[in-house]
Amino acid sequence: MFSTTLALTTLTIHTALALSPSCAPGGNFDLTKRTLQLPTGTTNNPDQIPSSRLQGCNGYQDPGHNYFFTESGDGALVMKVPGDPPNTNCVTTSGSKHCRTECRESSPSSWSTTASKNRMYVDLIGVSGSQVCVGQAFQADSGYSKPVAEIYYYDNGDIKVGVEKVKAGGSQMLYQVGNVQQGKRWRTSATMATDQEEIASDGDVILVVGEETTRLRVSSMMLSAASPVFKALLGPHFREGQQARSAADPVEIALPNNASEPVTWVCLLLHHKVALELEANKVTEKLFDFAVTVDKYDCSEALRLQSRALLSQHAEDRPKRLRSDAADVRIIETAYLLRDAKCFKQQTGRLITHLRGNSSMPQAIRRYIHMLPESVLAAIEWKRNAAVNSFLEDCMSIAQCYYDNAQYDYNGFQTDVSQAIDAKRYWPPFTQRSSTASLKKAVKVLRGFGVYYKTCGECASVQDYRSKLEFEDLSLVADRVEEDCEGLCLACVLSEDADLKVACTKHT
Repeated sequence: MFSTTLALTTLTIHTALALSPSCAPGGNFDLTKRTLQLPTGTTNNPDQIPSSRLQGCNGYQDPGHNYFFTESGDGALVMKVPGDPPNTNCVTTSGSKHCRTECRESSPSSWSTTASKNRMYVDLIGVSGSQVCVGQAFQADSGYSKPVAEIYYYDNGDIKVGVEKVKAGGSQMLYQVGNVQQGKRWRTSATMATDQEEIASDGDVILVVGEETTRLRVSSMMLSAASPVFKALLGPHFREGQQARSAADPVEIALPNNASEPVTWVCLLLHHKVALELEANKVTEKLFDFAVTVDKYDCSEALRLQSRALLSQHAEDRPKRLRSDAADVRIIETAYLLRDAKCFKQQTGRLITHLRGNSSMPQAIRRYIHMLPESVLAAIEWKRNAAVNSFLEDCMSIAQCYYDNAQYDYNGFQTDVSQAIDAKRYWPPFTQRSSTASLKKAVKVLRGFGVYYKTCGECASVQDYRSKLEFEDLSLVADRVEEDCEGLCLACVLSEDADLKVACTKHT
């Protein structure tokens, strides 16, 4: 016999307040449109708890805390499912083989094919059990007698979605969508939508976007308040703005030269809605497309906080295998378009230190650049070259003989540094056509040398202190390299008259 325990931290409607362990589930979650079915009752007639009994802090939870109750520690909603009927004597509906504890949406009771969007969220922790359906959706107006989609959670952590191909059931296709071990929180969603998304249900404008003609119902007031471009388009000087519009009779505006996905994301955020797909995105190009759209409609100020959060999250979530100089350039362009000064400075500095070889900005990278001013590229190249020259000069100074300034430790310190930085090449690094050296590697090598003894014809016969290099000596050089590689100030870039080659002291 197996039983399954789930701790639900949220239902379809998230609560903005802290969960109270002393309240019934209805005090922590909106259960006004839900009915609870329990695995208890009489044969073929399981107990049903209507919405009216579920609501409020004193709403229903089963007295024995066997199947449906509030977790005493953190206020999570706990639902338990017993094993199969032969082993547990649990009660099922007629024709069902499995018992269930089900808090289902009863108003509406199924997905509609005419609704603009149907969405089911699952946000929970699987505590124990072998296999359980954690969410399902019906589509009654299409004639389906079985759920059209079900989300399953298995004891090995697999998460699978079952999609029914036949209206009468019995031909479900399973697709694995993830794996989360028991005891860890996870979240997913399933969506069915028509070709029109109701971003604003009372919107007076329908944007018809892209070649695929995605339709977005939006509010002209929200768009005009956030975007000068939309304000002008919807104003009296354009045909679209001159047309009468209302929620009952919205005006259509065609945006054929726009990609639907980033426009949808921008509109969702401007209407204070969650753009789940954008939030979960890990593809740099898609974030760049979003930034291009934000810049096109001049709404970077309105989306300033959201954009910063997205860039910060993207930097954390981006897998290392997807990181490259070309991808870094895309992030720099994205930060530039979204006006994120912190990210712009960090990423331009990162590019300066990560560029490899004897060319400051290889053509292989330049071909990815579309939106950055030439002054930014010139400043990055200048700062990188200056940092390389400073590094080489400092290393030459360190390698100089204590007695004879014309003597250098070519075969010792300089060769060891060059080979460690530049794939076994001899001094100086960075200069050969096939060089792979980077300033990031140079800093790492200098900090890793520790104590070093340089030698030359004069120094070989004198006391150690004359030729001994302390860790601090090399660390100071590394510090100067990092200082030279400081990223660019976005405010200076936007001012167009600032000298980008020197460190900014004007803007914070």
